[in-house]
Amino acid sequence: MLRTITVDKDTTLEELSRNVLSARVRDSQGEAALNRFRDLNPHVDPDKLSAGAVLILPDVAGLKASAGEAVAKVPLTSLKALVETALGEAADNLRGRVEERSATRSKMAKGLKSAAFKKILNESDLPNTLAKDTSQSIGEEEKKERDAQERFAMVSEAALQALARLDKIVS
Repeated sequence: MLRTITVDKDTTLEELSRNVLSARVRDSQGEAALNRFRDLNPHVDPDKLSAGAVLILPDVAGLKASAGEAVAKVPLTSLKALVETALGEAADNLRGRVEERSATRSKMAKGLKSAAFKKILNESDLPNTLAKDTSQSIGEEEKKERDAQERFAMVSEAALQALARLDKIVS
């Protein structure tokens, strides 16, 4: 089972390994454990472990029984469910607002094409490009919204994939 450890003072991986590896570990086992540690903690500079950093300890032979705390799967499952729910609600909210604005833009576009608007435009001092500029602006706004939805979908997928990778590590 994977374990975590919180660094209590600034240290290095070499110093930390003396505290978490059993004295009877052979060099090859110790090196394998350190390599697995690096794989599990790619965000960490092994030469500068800061106090307060939470590190994942590998599930390897030679690790002291007292080293770190067991990683529980239940909190991760709860976190994953919470993130999935929040992302789903945010996506629904975004979709609803986009649909509202799309309906409003559709009404505006229909109004801009109407004979009544064209008549008013021709009889006023408003520039003839008003309808064209407004239509162009509507198109740009729609593109920005599509782009925002695509970015949100990509970020959501990346977050869920990261949680799935973490789940595999913990399992």
